[in-house]
Amino acid sequence: MFLKRLLLLFVLLLAACGAAPKTTPLRTVKAQAGQALLTVYLSSSGTAEVAGQIKIDELAIEADGAWLGLGLQAEGIDYRQLKGQQQLLGAALAPLGEHRRLRLKVSGLPGSDESQQFILTLPEPLELRAGDSKCLFVDWQLVDENPGSKILVSRFVAWGQGQPLGGELLYVACKELETLYIVRMDINEVVASFGVPGPLAEIRLHQRRLYILSSGKRAIFVYDCLNGRLVDQISLPGAVAPQHMALSTDGVFAFVSDAASGEVLKVDLVGGALVSRVLVGHKPQRLIYYVDGLQALAVVSPNTQQVFVLDASSLQIQRRIPVGMRPVSLMFFNRSLYVAEQGTQSVAVFDPRSGKQQLRFTVGFQPEYLQAIDQHNAYVSNSGEASLSALHAGQNVAIRRIPAGPEPMEWVHSQRKHLLYVANSSSHQLTVVDRISEKNIKSIPLGGAPTSLAVLE
Repeated sequence: MFLKRLLLLFVLLLAACGAAPKTTPLRTVKAQAGQALLTVYLSSSGTAEVAGQIKIDELAIEADGAWLGLGLQAEGIDYRQLKGQQQLLGAALAPLGEHRRLRLKVSGLPGSDESQQFILTLPEPLELRAGDSKCLFVDWQLVDENPGSKILVSRFVAWGQGQPLGGELLYVACKELETLYIVRMDINEVVASFGVPGPLAEIRLHQRRLYILSSGKRAIFVYDCLNGRLVDQISLPGAVAPQHMALSTDGVFAFVSDAASGEVLKVDLVGGALVSRVLVGHKPQRLIYYVDGLQALAVVSPNTQQVFVLDASSLQIQRRIPVGMRPVSLMFFNRSLYVAEQGTQSVAVFDPRSGKQQLRFTVGFQPEYLQAIDQHNAYVSNSGEASLSALHAGQNVAIRRIPAGPEPMEWVHSQRKHLLYVANSSSHQLTVVDRISEKNIKSIPLGGAPTSLAVLE
């Protein structure tokens, strides 16, 4: 899968380089196993106010005395619109080694009719090793050369990512890029990224440990958020293609569903070993851990239109609950099991102890991901109509729909910021929703399609 990703990026890189102005010397980065990935963002700062658009003709990195083109271009960049925003220039293969200089070629700059070249020296060397995935940031500064002269001067500065500081971070997994992006929630901008062998599945966080499920490596990678490094890898022997994961409340155990093998696995995260497994069959998908007197798991099986309730200690199946067409996700809310059913465009509510259906109510088109944010409020993303449906405990109806960007999938909630972060996989971005005003306040572009999210507060 990693090589497939590299070849795809290489094809895109060649296509982009074919349209770029000729420069000497300039070579392209060759795709090879264990290559590094570099995601580049552009921002702007300065005091000038000017209309107009520029074009990035070339971005190259110096390696071994030669300039290697990254194949990243962009046009229609507006200085005023860029203020306070990050514009994604793209994700590209990058040469391994230690890098100190960039070459940037820009046309359409205010006050200039010709393309200009800028050589940018990084304040700290950018080191790329095999399998790395890192971010590079470029800032466009437009200032008056002399106050009142109306002569505008453009400057560019660049820097590599550092260790993210603070306790309010959002982690975003991009499956095919084998990359996790880190977003600072106080400014809602990407500040770093790191690579994990994949393809990646779901990520879950407990305290300051991030657990990353890799379907490609059939393992759980453990990331220390405080020190910013991978500290462990827990193998899942016998797994085929694990995709979904839930953690126990105390963070001691992880529960993993493997649709390919039909199993649910229990993993001791402290001891770093597989504890037990049970054959559920019928391609189990999303699962949740909850406590309702006893510790339990609920696992959805879309193919059989059932939810399996398991004892979390022994993994014994306690009951099978028949549900509607194409169930895709579930949550434990108001002491009941809520199941999102795409076939009926509704959410059905069941008593987890008896398995009896209590009610069913219509939500949006293609409900996708259910989650409660507290004891009284929950939301379900409607991937077919770019919205979230708001649910309240004790009410038998979805009370309203909130715009959430194109094709909303998984989402997370920041308790401190009162913000919802919604993954828009088709558009490679996150939509930030203010839960109080229920308005979209920002979009965060990513190098690939976001598939799973986790909040550290």
